[in-house]
Amino acid sequence: MTFYEAALQILARVGKPLTYQEITKLSLEDGLLSHIGKAPEMTMLARLRAVAKRMHDKPIMVTARDTFALTEWMLQEDADALAFLDTPLLSNAEKVLALRPLERHPQASEDNVRFIGKSLERKRREEGEGRRRRFPPISEVGFELLSDAGRAMMAEELLREAKARELAGGDCELSTLLAALAEDNQRRIDAGRRPQFQCQEAANGKWELQLDAQGLGFSEIQEGFARALSAYEGGGRGGAMKSTMGQRVSRQKVEEQQNSLRAWARDERKSMWRFLRSYLAELETRIFERAMLKLLGAERFREIKIAKRSKEAVLLTARRREGSLDIRYSIRLLSGATAIERKHIQALRGDLHHHHATLGMLCSAGDLRGEARSEALQNGEPPIMLWCGDALAEKFLEMGLGVQKHVIEFFELDEAFFEKLQDEVAAMYAKREARLRERQYNEAAFSTGSAGDSTEATWAQEEQPGEVEEEATVVRRRRNRRRRRTRRALPEEAGVEAGTPGGGGTEEGKWGGDSEGQEARVPEDTRPSTPTTEEA
Repeated sequence: MTFYEAALQILARVGKPLTYQEITKLSLEDGLLSHIGKAPEMTMLARLRAVAKRMHDKPIMVTARDTFALTEWMLQEDADALAFLDTPLLSNAEKVLALRPLERHPQASEDNVRFIGKSLERKRREEGEGRRRRFPPISEVGFELLSDAGRAMMAEELLREAKARELAGGDCELSTLLAALAEDNQRRIDAGRRPQFQCQEAANGKWELQLDAQGLGFSEIQEGFARALSAYEGGGRGGAMKSTMGQRVSRQKVEEQQNSLRAWARDERKSMWRFLRSYLAELETRIFERAMLKLLGAERFREIKIAKRSKEAVLLTARRREGSLDIRYSIRLLSGATAIERKHIQALRGDLHHHHATLGMLCSAGDLRGEARSEALQNGEPPIMLWCGDALAEKFLEMGLGVQKHVIEFFELDEAFFEKLQDEVAAMYAKREARLRERQYNEAAFSTGSAGDSTEATWAQEEQPGEVEEEATVVRRRRNRRRRRTRRALPEEAGVEAGTPGGGGTEEGKWGGDSEGQEARVPEDTRPSTPTTEEA
């Protein structure tokens, strides 16, 4: 904690006035100071003297010279010690320096003379040559002048003001100013940030510059600078800026624009809750109270009742379930932009015990001070939840109360969709190649005979169990028909070549065919198992 907070805690614990040395010693022993420095006692004295010299709202008073106490003790303040607070402080080094004797004059040396001569020669050379003066970046100069003016300025007026304040050289031209502002905008866009300069044409045909280009796209902002540069240069840089707008957008450019859009959304949210906070601070007490009741209801608080009402604040009691516990709250509402101090936390803690509440909550649009934050987290006391300042406005945004949410379409490339299509195309080509291999395998099997028919059918069923199985069935049927025609032709050819013993070379032959023209039967042992290529 700070020196001021540590002094308050030490005095409250000891209960009597202490000197700044004693306060510093106890703070260092307890390890209360987050930053010590080289002279902690002098720093503690400076902080305590600054607080004790306040005219109003000072928690520390001076009872003797360099002795301090808490104002709430209602002790007598020493007027002489209070007047002594206006004397300036002297550090230990300054006190010792005042008592040191006069130093001897350094001995003369050639080195010193040579160095002094070189410095004088360099100074004369710079003055004689009229060395060119360096000026700050023109974009920073433009931002400073527009911020000080608080309004839009003509480009000529801005350049004239910069030269009058000696922030720009006499040879600086208007096109140089516009080009520098446009380049600054482009650098911010590339970094994913919002551009800060806007250039637009006025009614008199001139170009005016302003800050905070809200409501315009990046291309529209840069288009204004491109047209202004074209007007002053007759093409040149403006034509170059325009020519780049019709080119093919790269992937990196799209990602940069998306990052810029995300950054703009974050900045827009921050601007909105800051504006909402100031709006809540300006509300009337009754309207602010009604708005807080809506917010507490959205945050799952129930049994909300008004326990006490005063001119500045309203005290509420409510319940909210947290897991398996039903917690009772004591809530204080402060309207306006009142700064939250330690006394507000202490008053709420008293109401907390009076209404038998477990937790306390303080809601206000004002800022927090350091002692209020430390008091809310004081050890040994129930914690106080603080919905103050920006945190209160953020709660309204989270619940969607008091604001309207607008959805902006934001498109992003879905690479997973195209990767899925690529996998489907690869599977289709793999299936087509498998069919081609199956067809080649069947043709090879036909050329070598019926060997491996069962292997062929099995392989076809394992590889492609759908359409390939039907093709294998058709092939098998054709092969069986060829076999049957071959077997029928075999008995006839055998009877003609060998003849029959009793039949006189008739068609029955020696295989015992009958005379009625019945079909001859071929013995099982003489049938060829596999037709040759010529028979097929």
